Amino acid sequence: MLQKKRCDQIYSGQDDESVKRKKAFKTVLSIVIFTAAVFAIVFATNIFIVEDCIMYPSEKPIDDSFLSESILGKNIFLLQAEKVEKHIEEDPSIKSASLRRVFPDSVTIEIVAREKIIQVEYMNGTIGISSDGYVMGFETFSDNEAKEDYLLVKGFEFERFETNSILVTEDYELLENIIMLAKFLKSDIEESVDFVSIEKDHLILQIHKDFIVDFGPLGDPIENKLGKMKLILQDLSTKNINRGIINMRYGNSPVYYPIQ
Repeated sequence: MLQKKRCDQIYSGQDDESVKRKKAFKTVLSIVIFTAAVFAIVFATNIFIVEDCIMYPSEKPIDDSFLSESILGKNIFLLQAEKVEKHIEEDPSIKSASLRRVFPDSVTIEIVAREKIIQVEYMNGTIGISSDGYVMGFETFSDNEAKEDYLLVKGFEFERFETNSILVTEDYELLENIIMLAKFLKSDIEESVDFVSIEKDHLILQIHKDFIVDFGPLGDPIENKLGKMKLILQDLSTKNINRGIINMRYGNSPVYYPIQ
């Protein structure tokens, strides 16, 4: 009797192990079937094939051939976002690009454009520089029909330039001052200007032939001088004075000299 009970316990233990193995097998099988089904839906159907690409802002178009080769018609899960963004950012007029998937079949690309702000005179043309100091390209004077739209910089020394890279110079502080001046002129000064130049270690703004602003030594910060220049120009304009020299070498004590 004792021997029979012991056998029953052994058989019971074997049955439990068998049940556990069957449950484990069913679980694994279910996972495999589910994974295969998901894989089939994602990669073997057209549900996740990209059909639309929306760009913001829309005025910065991307080449149609690039869209068709790298985005449209591709599986949304297989898109190489970083590769797409890097390709778009090769355009020097684009500061950054960010691709976002919009499931199931669309993507959006947000573009941050660079703003050309100054043109540095170089040989027989100019180098376009963005507001963040990047080179946007070289144009000859004959090709550059709209050079009057940007502040022309004369006499600025730099080591080398390469499109879509920061202009290499020993004096980034001076470059920042010139860019700051260009932004100020564009947003706060109605007076048109001819150019800004480096003369005898001074930064000189040539408003027109008979009207200049001397900002003083190149190492002087320009930020606090811009507001004072604007007030002086406004005051001179009310007096119908459009020639002379505004000397801003002395910081908080700018001086105006008339030209006879």
